[in-house]
Amino acid sequence: MCSTTSENVLRFLSLQYILVGYL
Repeated sequence: MCSTTSENVLRFLSLQYILVGYL
């Protein structure tokens, strides 16, 4: 995996945002 840490954080945040939006 050659993805940067910021990219991982952004992906994680977006995932949480989507989950929260669904709930």
